[in-house]
Amino acid sequence: MKSIEEIKKVISKLNIVDFNSEDSYKTVENLMKNELLQFALPTKVFEPGMILFRCSNHYDSKDFVTTTRLSYRTDLAEIKEFGRANIKEQGVFYCTDEVATAIGETNSVFRGDGHKNVDSFSVTVSVWRSIAPLEFTLIINNKFAQEKNAVIKKYKTDIDKLIKELFNGEAEQVHEILNFISNEFALNTNGNLNLYKISSAFSQLAFETSDGVMYPSVQRKLEGNNFAIKPSSVDKKLEFVEAYKYKFVKKGESEYVQSEVKNTIEVKGINIKWGENTSC
Repeated sequence: MKSIEEIKKVISKLNIVDFNSEDSYKTVENLMKNELLQFALPTKVFEPGMILFRCSNHYDSKDFVTTTRLSYRTDLAEIKEFGRANIKEQGVFYCTDEVATAIGETNSVFRGDGHKNVDSFSVTVSVWRSIAPLEFTLIINNKFAQEKNAVIKKYKTDIDKLIKELFNGEAEQVHEILNFISNEFALNTNGNLNLYKISSAFSQLAFETSDGVMYPSVQRKLEGNNFAIKPSSVDKKLEFVEAYKYKFVKKGESEYVQSEVKNTIEVKGINIKWGENTSC
């Protein structure tokens, strides 16, 4: 493994990349794969039965009628931007461990001034359950996340112990890399999706050795937990449970309250049947 000084030099190179340039992803990918991460980072296995929530926005009044529409995107040619864990033309299953985090991460009304011209909005939150062990690379070294997020604080203790066992005298180098990557996953890009190039390049490496990555929610101010799972693992290790469609209306200047909800009452294959709306 590289010395701590050499690792800091690579991180310095990554920090001065012009992320808005066309070929910058290749530069980031090369530095990450060939100079920074020449080993697999520690992972945590989550046993079957894990419940995950995924939110899908509505742009019209129509219901989603298939489970595939609620899963990862397959219209790859239309994925033209980088995401926290995906590169262009790549579908990734983004999900969370709480409903509130799922909605907050997905809808633009919770970002900046996104609420100003929105009087109401609808989302569908789908519930998924793991049917096989899921192995995640944990991106949890951000110190602010550790202070605010009890789950991350707990897992950090487990990972620290594992790093000490696996890397022995090189634990300091591993933590230096994890600190850098964790800060990238906690970065508020303020709408510049090109700033996701480091976290998405890292995720590609994580997908090679695990089912996905776990990282704190920026939209929930690091208090919620996000997961990004590769499609092959979704197909083999997750099952659809149910879904809820929520309508929210604005109350005051920027607050939204739930006004309607309905849930799935039957699933046949990939086809969904919905119940009636209930006022809240």
